[in-house]
Amino acid sequence: MPANNPVCTGGCNTLAVAAPTSNTVVKGVGGYLHRVLVVAANGANPILIYDNATTNSGTVIGIVPANSAIGTIIDCNMPAALGITIAATASSGALTVSYD
Repeated sequence: MPANNPVCTGGCNTLAVAAPTSNTVVKGVGGYLHRVLVVAANGANPILIYDNATTNSGTVIGIVPANSAIGTIIDCNMPAALGITIAATASSGALTVSYD
């Protein structure tokens, strides 16, 4: 956690992810995936988030279900030993990810 904010229960960092049509590394080292906010409606495919520093393989630590509406919040609160990567997904929506 940042020194200027010792109490961060929902993630101290955020990243805007515009329709992940290629793998998107949120964090390249271990940490926590806290929440995912859908800011543009998701299509017919779910979005998978992996405990991986570089690619879409390994342990799934978050899922945005198919056809998620704008404003949907996915609470994950999952540890990531290696990093956080969002898999490329056809017809996906935009997201905001909170993490540490």
